[in-house]
Amino acid sequence: MQQQLTASGLTNFRFLIVGHGAEEPWLRTHLPGAEFAGVFRGDALSRAYANMDLFVFPSHTDTFGNVVLEALASGVPAIVTPDGGPPSIIRHGETGLIARDEGFATAVASILTNPPLHAHMREAARQDGLRASWDSVFEDVYDGYRTLHNRQRGKSTADRGDPSGDP
Repeated sequence: MQQQLTASGLTNFRFLIVGHGAEEPWLRTHLPGAEFAGVFRGDALSRAYANMDLFVFPSHTDTFGNVVLEALASGVPAIVTPDGGPPSIIRHGETGLIARDEGFATAVASILTNPPLHAHMREAARQDGLRASWDSVFEDVYDGYRTLHNRQRGKSTADRGDPSGDP
């Protein structure tokens, strides 16, 4: 990604890798200029988010994306994969971007080379982060269940030929 960003004209950037994981040896090899900060908690983690321009989260297995929500709450737009929970948190083009692996460098460049877009995304990310709560998350889940239930109920009544939907 470093080479792709440099080729797109970006040179004033750095990668900060927070945490540890199974991919760390690969990242150390392929991102030689990156800073590997280790695990942060509390104020140190808050400061790390506050100092970011973008949060790049290429996970394909994360089920919710709590770290993405933390970034948004810090006013940091996020770039995520289309897999798992993070794309349900991002409003594509508003609070960040959803990109496939090969598109991450392009996504980063498209935001960082457009200061008005970046500023808009920072504000939108912060607002979305402030509105997030467990109640709102569960309400979205319940809405999904209601939609599926109503869709299934509509199929059952249509199968019986009863247009009223009454059992």
